[in-house]
Amino acid sequence: MKTWARFTAPTDTLHFAKWQPPASEPAVYKSAVRVIADGSRKAFLWVGAHGQLKAFLNGEKVMEEQRSPR
Repeated sequence: MKTWARFTAPTDTLHFAKWQPPASEPAVYKSAVRVIADGSRKAFLWVGAHGQLKAFLNGEKVMEEQRSPR
């Protein structure tokens, strides 16, 4: 992640292809988020994607999906 470019989205939605168009059809995008809170908190992850998606929380895989474009 040290070589990644920092990006601040103007809303709570990050459109990868609008931020950086894919270099090829099987393009791979990765993102990371740091959340700091006092104590324990409940959280929700809303995801919309085409293709394969994997989500990790504290290094543990919490979601893996394969979606086909409509």
